[in-house]
Amino acid sequence: EKDAIAGAKDEVAMEAQSALLDYYNKKYVEGNETEEKSIQEVVSEAASTAVGNAKTRNNQLLDSSKVDGNTITLNTKSYTVTGTIDEKGGITWSDTVTSTVTPNKSFNPEDITIGEAINSEDYGRKVNRYTADNKTWRLFYQDKNYTYVICDELIDLNQTLRENYEVGDYADGSKVGPIGQNLNPMLKEDGNFFISDNDNPSIRAVAWLTDPRVWNTKYLQEDSGAVYAIGGPTIELFRASFNASRPYNEEKLKEVIDEIAEYPVNEPYGYDNTDLMYKNLKNSYSGGIYRKEDLNQWWICSPGTSDNDNEVDCIFWIRDDLGWLNWECDTIDNSAVRPLVCFQTSVFIEKYQNQLEAKDW
Repeated sequence: EKDAIAGAKDEVAMEAQSALLDYYNKKYVEGNETEEKSIQEVVSEAASTAVGNAKTRNNQLLDSSKVDGNTITLNTKSYTVTGTIDEKGGITWSDTVTSTVTPNKSFNPEDITIGEAINSEDYGRKVNRYTADNKTWRLFYQDKNYTYVICDELIDLNQTLRENYEVGDYADGSKVGPIGQNLNPMLKEDGNFFISDNDNPSIRAVAWLTDPRVWNTKYLQEDSGAVYAIGGPTIELFRASFNASRPYNEEKLKEVIDEIAEYPVNEPYGYDNTDLMYKNLKNSYSGGIYRKEDLNQWWICSPGTSDNDNEVDCIFWIRDDLGWLNWECDTIDNSAVRPLVCFQTSVFIEKYQNQLEAKDW
């Protein structure tokens, strides 16, 4: 991205120099004064042409770059540099290239948050060069700190969710690690879920689904820069991704659903979706990252419930045959997951962002 910006700066300089030479030649050598323009206007027009050429040559990498009067702005997804055209036609560039993402630092699961979405127009695009378990992966969510990619296939658990977590050390809510807690922030803030006194099956399932030790071996690609893998998104991460991508699915969303609302907490069972069951999620939204295949179901890594206090073993899931975002008991057969892999955003942008495949929906 920095190379693209540097190349665009060189192209602007060359185009401006050529335009000024042509301007001086016509005005003072040929004596043609029929078109009076200021030197700034001449350079601004030349810069607009150069920026347009740079955008085309760099395969949309500089798509948001522009020239507005005497100000030139060169933007990539990660960096911005500005130039100012003076009265003599010179261009003064800002001294530093400003990054829009947090620089890479040591990964600490305690620091995980769900931040404000960025680059949401890219959600659903395939991630080239990340091929863990020989699977295809798609961009699911991105904020300035963390980026998440989701498996493009449903992975069959071959047994019930409960049969999977019961063989491990997932006795109660205290076994939910920092990743599972921080990606379920409303439950963490409540304070009555991730504790030893909460031994509901639903919270035990979340402990297993969000334990990287279960998923890293198979889905964390060596030397990829990824920091952890879990069994899928949580309901709050799913909601953040879906709502951020809605403007780019607007035509497909008509007469279907509105934004996914915030789910209230129903102590001590989970997120309460008594009145918030969403139907008609479509395969065509953002490359199928919210719903993939008919007649398959996959788990969301959050406990879900209704107003029935007996339902302590319910986990959110996507019921793909109906397109429902709902909850189901952890003893149901034929369930699956779509593993989720996390990167630090600075690493993902450097290694993968510019090589996302074009939209295929």
